[in-house]
Amino acid sequence: MTKLKIKNNEVAFYAMGGLGEIGKNMYCVQFQDEIIVIDCGVLFPEDDYLIENKDKIKGIFITHGHEDHIGGLPFFLQKVNAPIYAGPFAMSLIKGKLEEKHLLRNAELHEINEFDEVHFKKLWVSFFRTTHSIPDTLGVAVHTPQGTIVQTG
Repeated sequence: MTKLKIKNNEVAFYAMGGLGEIGKNMYCVQFQDEIIVIDCGVLFPEDDYLIENKDKIKGIFITHGHEDHIGGLPFFLQKVNAPIYAGPFAMSLIKGKLEEKHLLRNAELHEINEFDEVHFKKLWVSFFRTTHSIPDTLGVAVHTPQGTIVQTG
């Protein structure tokens, strides 16, 4: 990925993987100094943009528990220790993955449901129930000063 040049009041939505790729689902919404990461697929992106901007990452929001949406979490957390937000079923799968890699103790985990909202200084995130081939799937809506970006997973 080339270096992003985001103007002060612009919202950026970019794929770190997942567009035309299998296993690399990871999308980001950025406004100024806040980044929301949505999903973290098994094939973690090789780009260093998120690592270089790890202090801007407010959270990793998981839509569901398929491997191509959570499989990269243990690798990502070794470089970027950001809070993880996920529904109950996905969270149970995530805990197992993190325990295997001895990362569970230091992980900041937040179990959420479709009625929750997570607020940061400039962005906020809400959730909605979706249907998929795995239980407990949530869509993610990132509310920005310029509008709302929705990711169904």
